Amino acid sequence: LGEASKFLQDALEIAYENNLLEIIVNAKIQLAEIDLLRYRMTNESILIANALRKIEDTRQLCIEQDYRLVLIDVFILQGLLLSMN
Repeated sequence: LGEASKFLQDALEIAYENNLLEIIVNAKIQLAEIDLLRYRMTNESILIANALRKIEDTRQLCIEQDYRLVLIDVFILQGLLLSMN
């Protein structure tokens, strides 16, 4: 998970620099999923908070950009994270 997270963070930086919104949204969702997996392995509640923050940022981007199909995935993941907290 560490290598995947690093790769996604790098991709996210490049996407922000180039205003590539689809990559930003997908990377944030995947980073939140990694936080969820890490939480399931370690039970560290800070990871749920981190994932929720990423999902909230992603939700805002999806609303602003009218990414409705992605927004469905965001709501599902947000609900899952909230149920675990």
